Amino acid sequence: MKLSEYIKNLQQALSLYGDCEVITSKDAEGNGYNNVYYEPSVMYRNSDYDYWNEEDMEEDDNIDDYEKVICVN
Repeated sequence: MKLSEYIKNLQQALSLYGDCEVITSKDAEGNGYNNVYYEPSVMYRNSDYDYWNEEDMEEDDNIDDYEKVICVN
């Protein structure tokens, strides 16, 4: 899902349900949930779906091999 679509869904949820707390599911089946404590951050992933944060990427010269993604913390 792209960030613009996610924001659109969040705006719709805000409109329908008000300013609720935000949680995340641990997996696609809903086998557990976590509170969201931090604002979203940028992460980087490669074609193998390995993930790195910005600090880790500062040391990597091959940044063009990675895609930026947004992490909901």
